[in-house]
Parts: sequence; C-alpha cells; structure tokens
Amino acid sequence: MLATMFGVLSAAMHYEPPVALDRLMQFLQNAAAPAALFTLGVTVALRPLDKMPYDVPFAIAVKLLVHPALALHAAVAARSVQRGLDLIRRC
Repeated sequence: MLATMFGVLSAAMHYEPPVALDRLMQFLQNAAAPAALFTLGVTVALRPLDKMPYDVPFAIAVKLLVHPALALHAAVAARSVQRGLDLIRRC
C-alpha cells in the first residue's frame, strides 16, 4: 500500500529518479511477470491434486493459453503499427 502511495505521489510531482535507480526499477518491472508465472508454476507443481483449490485450473489455463495468446497478439499488433508508420514516413 505504501508503494502505491509513493508511486502516485511521485507521478503527481513529476519526479524523475537518478539514472541508476531508474535502471534498477526497470529491471524489477521487467522481471515481475516472469517471476509471477514461475511462482504459479512451482506452486501448482508442488501441491497434491486432491488439495488443489478450485481456482487453480483457471490460473493454469490463463498461464498456458491466454498469456501466450496476448503476447502473440501484442507482437503482431506492434509489427503492423511499425509497418504503418514506415508507410507514413515514405509519403
């Protein structure tokens, strides 16, 4: 909760951190999603099937199906946007 408050406050004040701190935060930001997916996988792998909560199959489906589909869609969309920008620049 404190991190959220500090984030909102720094955004409202247009705070720009020093380069070293900004680079560290970028590394942490880029590692958040893979770390969450890894943690979910380890949690599922170590839990016996009879003690698995009802929401775990949904989380697994999201991890294995929805997340890769969204990543593919984002990559295709980014590529088509880049092609459109290239066409605009040529005109």
